[in-house]
Amino acid sequence: MKKIRNNFINPGIEYRSAPFWSWNDNLETEELNRQLDLMKEGGFGGSFMHSRMGLITPYFSRQWMDCVKSTVEHSKKIGLLAYLYDEDRWPSGFAGGVATKNKNNRMLSLIVRKINGKLNFSKEINPPSPDYNNSAYLDTANKKAVKAFIDSTYEPYKKHFKNDFKKTIPAIFTDEPNYNTRYYDKFGDKQIIALLPWTSGFDEIFKKTYSYDLNSNLKALIEDEGNFTKIRYDYWKLIHELFLEHFAKQIYDWCGKNGIDFTGHYLGENDLTSQISCTGSSMAFYEYMHIPGIDHLCKQIEPMWLCAKQCVSVANQTGRKRVISEIFGASGQDFSLADRKWIGDWDMVMGVNLFCPHLWLYSMRGCRKRDYPPTISYQQPYWKYNKPIEDYFARVNYIMSQGKPVSDILVIHPIESGYALFKPGPKRITKNEVIDKINNKFSELTKQILANHYSLDFGDESQLAKYAKVERINGKTYFTLGKMSYSLIILPGLLNIRKSTLELLKKFLDFGGKVVSIASLPDLVDGEQNKQVVREYLSKMLITEEKNIIKIIEELAPGKILIKNKGGEELAEILCNRKIINENTEVYFLANTNRNKDYKADIKIKGEGHLECWDGFSGKMYAVPVKKEKGCLLTNMDFSAAGSRLLVLTKEKRNLEIVKSGESSKLLTGLKNNWRLERKEPNSLSLDMCSYKLDNDKNWSKATPVITLQHQLEKEARVRKVVLRYSFKTDFTRLPDNLALVFEQPEIFGIKINDKPAHYKDTGWWIDKSFKKLAVAGYIKPRGTNIIELNCKFIPPVKPKTIIYIKEGVELESVYITGDFAVKGKFKTAQDGYLGEGFVLENEKNAVNKKDFVLSGYPFYAGSMKLRQDFDIKSLNGKRIILKIVKFNAAVAGVKINNREAGFVFLPPYEIDITKLVEKGSNSIEIELVNTLRNLLGPHHHSSVTSEWVGPDEFEQNEYWIDKYTFVPFGFGKVELRT
Repeated sequence: MKKIRNNFINPGIEYRSAPFWSWNDNLETEELNRQLDLMKEGGFGGSFMHSRMGLITPYFSRQWMDCVKSTVEHSKKIGLLAYLYDEDRWPSGFAGGVATKNKNNRMLSLIVRKINGKLNFSKEINPPSPDYNNSAYLDTANKKAVKAFIDSTYEPYKKHFKNDFKKTIPAIFTDEPNYNTRYYDKFGDKQIIALLPWTSGFDEIFKKTYSYDLNSNLKALIEDEGNFTKIRYDYWKLIHELFLEHFAKQIYDWCGKNGIDFTGHYLGENDLTSQISCTGSSMAFYEYMHIPGIDHLCKQIEPMWLCAKQCVSVANQTGRKRVISEIFGASGQDFSLADRKWIGDWDMVMGVNLFCPHLWLYSMRGCRKRDYPPTISYQQPYWKYNKPIEDYFARVNYIMSQGKPVSDILVIHPIESGYALFKPGPKRITKNEVIDKINNKFSELTKQILANHYSLDFGDESQLAKYAKVERINGKTYFTLGKMSYSLIILPGLLNIRKSTLELLKKFLDFGGKVVSIASLPDLVDGEQNKQVVREYLSKMLITEEKNIIKIIEELAPGKILIKNKGGEELAEILCNRKIINENTEVYFLANTNRNKDYKADIKIKGEGHLECWDGFSGKMYAVPVKKEKGCLLTNMDFSAAGSRLLVLTKEKRNLEIVKSGESSKLLTGLKNNWRLERKEPNSLSLDMCSYKLDNDKNWSKATPVITLQHQLEKEARVRKVVLRYSFKTDFTRLPDNLALVFEQPEIFGIKINDKPAHYKDTGWWIDKSFKKLAVAGYIKPRGTNIIELNCKFIPPVKPKTIIYIKEGVELESVYITGDFAVKGKFKTAQDGYLGEGFVLENEKNAVNKKDFVLSGYPFYAGSMKLRQDFDIKSLNGKRIILKIVKFNAAVAGVKINNREAGFVFLPPYEIDITKLVEKGSNSIEIELVNTLRNLLGPHHHSSVTSEWVGPDEFEQNEYWIDKYTFVPFGFGKVELRT
C-alpha cells in the first residue's frame, strides 16, 4: 500500500485529464509549444490532437504531420502525453474525404418513400456533403471500406510515429462512428418516410445468415404486419454485427498489432432508440476498445445513467482498467469549477477514470469561439486556478483505476427487445413509444439500485453468448461473465430474449442461482413469439413488481455499504463506487450528485479494520473515527453540494490526523460591505450588431446581428465588398486614455472611427491571440454616439461545397471596446440571471454593488475583481476561524489573509479555514473573485440565460433569439467569519 499511497499523492500523467485540443486555424509550431506549456502548468497530462471547425492547415498534409511531430517532441520534452485523433472533425471514418473518394466505400442507406400511396424501397449511396468535404460518410459495415479508412489514417500515423506508440503516444481516439449518419430531412424530400442503414451486399449476407429473403420482406421493417418482430430483429442484429466486426474489431485488431490503444466513443449511446438508430448495441463495441469510452455532454447527469453503466460494465467484464469520458462539452462558457467537479465526480462514481475535457481551443477566431463551449484553456479568466481541480481528478482517477471492481448483480440489457420493435422514420433518430417505455423503466431500475448503494453491471446478450458460464465457487453458484461473477440476475421487463440466454439462465437456476424478472417474462425468443419456451426455461425464477426489487436484492445479494440520513432512509443522491485494492484494503468513492443540496450521512460499512479519508485536493490522508458494531464500521460525514469523500478501509492502523467533522459553525462576525475594489482586466463592451452596405449599396441596412450577416454571405459564397458600421454610446466626464478597439483579422480592414481614418498597428492581443487591439482614445467622443466603420473584401472562408477553411477567408465577427470604464444600462432580473439593453460607457464610480458586478458597470466583463478590507478580531481563544462567502456567484475566489495565501474557494459551502493566518486585533483580507468568458462571449440572445446545451445554434438568430442581452450573475452576497 505504500506505493499506492505515494502514487495517490503524486499520480502519473496517464491519470491526468487530456483535453480535446481543437486544431482549428493556421497552425504554428511555436504557438503549439506555448500552449502545451500552459497545459502542463494547468495540470493537464496531455492532449488529443483534434482537427475541428476552422482548421486552415491542410488536414494530413506535410504541414499537419510536422505539427504533430512538433507536438509529440515537445510533449515528450516537458512530460506530457500526445494522443492521436483519427478524423478531420467527426464522425470518424471518412478520413477527411480520402477514404470515400471511391464511391464504393461510401455509406449506403435504404430509403423508403411513399409515392402515390405506395411504398418504394431504394438502396442509395449517400450524396456528397460539405460535412464530408464534398464526399460522403463511410460504409462502416463494409470491411474493404473500413480498410481504406485504416490505410488513409492509421497507417500514415504508424509510418511517422510508430516509435512513439505506447510511449508518448499512448492511444488514438475514434469519435462517433455509426452506421446511419445521413439526415434526409435536410434535403427536403417530402416523400421519404423512413431511413435505414444498409451496406454493400447486405441482402445476400442476410439470406446466407437467416435462410430467407429480406428484399421480399422489407415492408415488415416499417409496418406492423406478418412476422415483423422476427424480420426486424434479424435485420438490426445483423447490420449491427457487420458494423461491429468490420469497423470496431478491424481497427481494434490493427491497434493491438501495432502497439497503440484504441479509445473513443460511438454515436448515440444514451438510450435504446438512439443506439439502434446509430450503432445497435453500444456495449458490444466496448469489447473492441483498449480504453472504452463515453461522451458526457452538457451540464446534466440525468440522461447519462445507461450510457455510463453500459461502458463501465464491459470494462469490468473484460478487465479493462481505464474508462474514458469525453466530458464537459456543450455546457457553456459559464461552466464553473464547481460544475466541473459535480460532473466529474458523477462520472468517477459511475466508474469512469480518465477524462478528455471538451475543449481546449487553439484559436477563438470567428466561428471557433462558438464550438460547443466551454473552452477549458488559457483564455479563461480562471485559468491560473485550474491546476488544483485537475490534481483532484488525477488522484481520484488514479486510485479508482486500481484493484478489482465489485458488482454482485447482473441486469440483462434490453437492447434486443428494441431490435424486434424498432420502426425508423425519416430522421436518423425516430422515437418509439414502446421502446422509450422499456428504456425509461430500465433507466429508473438502474437508478433505484444504485441509489440504494448496491453494485450492478449490465449484461449484453451477444457477450453472454460468447463468454458467460455458470460456476460453483466455494459452494456458491455464480453467473460468470469474463472477469466478473454475479450472484443475482435481473431481467428488467424484457420483451425479447435470446435462446442462448435462456439456456444460460436455466442452468444458473438449476444450480441454485437467483433470477428475478420485473413485472413479466418476455414473449419473444430471438424475435419470434415463444412464450411456452420462456416459461419452461425460467419456471424457477421469481417475478416481482419494481417497487419490491430493493427488498428482494437485500435478501438475495445484500450490499456492503449503507448511506442513510438521520431518518434512516437511504440517501439516494450520494452514490458509491467500491474497489477492492488487495486482501487488506478496499476503497469507497462517495459522491453527492446533487449540485445544490448538502447532506449529513450516517455510513455503515460491513467489514473490520480502520477507516481513512483521503483528500483528492491536497493528497493528505486522515483517520475517520468509527464505532464498531456486529462486524461493521459506523461513522457519520457531511457532504456539501457536489461534495465527495474517498474512504479507504484498511487492516493497517496508522497514526493519522482526525478528519474534520463538518460540525455546524457559529457566526463570529460579518465583514462590512466597504470593500476597496481593484479591477484586474480592462472592462469591455461587446458589439455584436451592425448596419452594413454590400458592393455599391447607397443605404445602410437595418441593425443586424453580425453572425447573421456572416451566414448570409457564406450562403451566397461569392466575393463581395462589405462595409460594417458598429455604434456605441458614451457619457464620460473624463475620457479614459486606454480605450481600445478589439477585433479579429484587423489587417484586412479599412478603419474609420467617427469619420476619422485609423490604421491598425499591432499592439498585442486580449483574451485570445486572434483578438487584436487598436488604441482608439484619440477617436472617441466623450459624450454621444460613436461610429466604427470597417470595410473589406469579403472572401468566403471555406472552399466550395466543403467546410475546409482557407487562409484568405473572411469571418465577420463582433468587436469589443475595452478600457477603464463602466457600462451602465437597463437591467431586469430573469431566471438564472439578467436581461440588459441600452448600454452606455461612463466613468467608473467609487461605490460598486459587490453583490453583482453585472449591475454595477461590468455586464460584459471577463476577468477578476480584487476586493480588500481590514477587520478586527478581539479574541481567538484557540478556536478555528472559517471564512465563508455567502451567495457565491463566480468561477473561483482566491483568498489572502494578512498578505498570505489562504487558498481558493470554488465549492459549496464556499468556506476556507483561515485559523493559522488570522491574528488578534487588526487583519487584512483580499478576495480575488474570478468569472468566466460567458458574459463576454455569450450566447447573449438566447431566451434561456443558462442552458444545459450550448452549441453554435444557441448563438444564432433563430426561434430562441431575443433582442435583449442575457448575463449570468457575478459577485457575492457577504463574507462571514465563523467559528
